Amino acid sequence: MHCMDNNCSWKVRRMRVMNIGCWMVTKFVKEHTCAVNYKREGHRQATIWVIGDCLKNRYIAPSRTFKPQDIIDDVRERFGVQITYNKARRAREAAYDTLRGTPKESYTFLPSFLHVLVECNPGTTTDLVLTQEGRFNYFFFALVASKEGYKFCRPVVCVDGAHLKGKYEGMMFTAVCKDGNNSIFPLAWGIGDVENDSSWLWFFTNLVFVSDRHPNIVKAIREIYSGVFHGICMQHLLHNIKNKFRGISVDMLYYHCAKAYQLCEFACLMNTLTLVQPCLGPYLEEVGYERWSRAYLEGR
Repeated sequence: MHCMDNNCSWKVRRMRVMNIGCWMVTKFVKEHTCAVNYKREGHRQATIWVIGDCLKNRYIAPSRTFKPQDIIDDVRERFGVQITYNKARRAREAAYDTLRGTPKESYTFLPSFLHVLVECNPGTTTDLVLTQEGRFNYFFFALVASKEGYKFCRPVVCVDGAHLKGKYEGMMFTAVCKDGNNSIFPLAWGIGDVENDSSWLWFFTNLVFVSDRHPNIVKAIREIYSGVFHGICMQHLLHNIKNKFRGISVDMLYYHCAKAYQLCEFACLMNTLTLVQPCLGPYLEEVGYERWSRAYLEGR
């Protein structure tokens, strides 16, 4: 064993003593000839678990953000050791695991969590689906407060999915509406492996609509709620327009069309939009004015 500085004379030599399973020091040079301030990137004692344990107090607050670069600067300032970005990122994960447990452990707590959730909130709807191998597949819950509160909200449900960025990834499905104060009112949440037909069918089966134009959502709504009106989010529709017709910029004119109250006002704005971009007129008419414009929306 020698010093991290290859030019330093400090070293320890040992040999194994046969038959008794012990080690004996044969040579020991205790004087260091290296500089006191000698630093080496990736100090062998600066493991991810040691760094994570030293920094875990900085992650106690859920809203606290301490990025890998902040960890690099903090370790260099406090301990005089330079670590790599990858080690700082892994040390952050180690600190999370120490404070909050691992993601794998969190999945094993789901059945207990759902049991306590229903016990403390009678009337809450939950569903946990496992694969044939006993692994997590789908998770759904709707609080009783959300179910009761929907009676006083507008009769329009908006659904969408968002990609999860954790270790196991997946999709989060949400259903929301608007209350009397024009604020977003959450109705239900779901977690699935991917965004496809089967995952949306499962979510809508539990949910017993305004959305983006994702084909899986359209197919699931038609199959589960064949007689329910399905509107389209005007923001998602604008994104689809920009993806389909590259290089056009009609944001403000499009929003004026979508938000117009009167049919005559909508017709005037739509004619202007078609003159500016002739390709949009047939496309928006094919989508259906009643699905994205306020003027044609039934019961507006």
